[in-house]
Amino acid sequence: MKKLVTVLVLAAGAAACGLDVVEIEMVEEGAVGMGSLQIPGLTVFGSSLQAKLNAEGVDPADVDSLRLVHSSLEMTSQGGLTSDLGFFKKFRLLLEADTLPQTLAAQVTGSLAGKRKVELEVTPQLELKPYLQAGGLHALIDAELDPLPPDRVDLRLSLRLRVDVNL
Repeated sequence: MKKLVTVLVLAAGAAACGLDVVEIEMVEEGAVGMGSLQIPGLTVFGSSLQAKLNAEGVDPADVDSLRLVHSSLEMTSQGGLTSDLGFFKKFRLLLEADTLPQTLAAQVTGSLAGKRKVELEVTPQLELKPYLQAGGLHALIDAELDPLPPDRVDLRLSLRLRVDVNL
C-alpha cells in the first residue's frame, strides 16, 4: 500500500510540474512608401512579446521553448495604384538580441506577383528562447523592392509563436 501511495504522489507531482503550451499572435502594421519599408513595431518586438506573455499570465523566466510557427504578410491598402505584393523581390524576417547574432526567422520564397497575402516560410525548429532571455530582442526586415511602388502600400505582418511554459 505504501508503494502505491508513493507512486500516486510522484505521478501527481510530475503532472503539476508539466509543460503548458500557449500560442501568442502578434500583428505589426506598417507601410512601403517614399522609397522605404517601415514596420515600427518590430524595433520593440521584445517588449511587445513580453507584454503578450504577461497578458497570458506567463513569466518570461518560465519559458522552456519559444518558436515561430506561422507568419504571413498581407497588403491591406485598397484602391491604390499598387494592386499586389509583386514589388517585393526579397522579404526576410530576421531576429536579433543582445550578444546574439541575427537569425533568419521567416522568409518569402518565390514571386509575389498577383498576391495580396502570402504565407512566409518559417525556419524550422528555430529556438528563440535564448533571444528572449538575452534582452534587446528586436525584429528586422531584410527586403528588396523592385520596382518601388508608386504609392503608399499598407502592410500587416502576422506572427504566431508557440511558447512552452514550465509550470
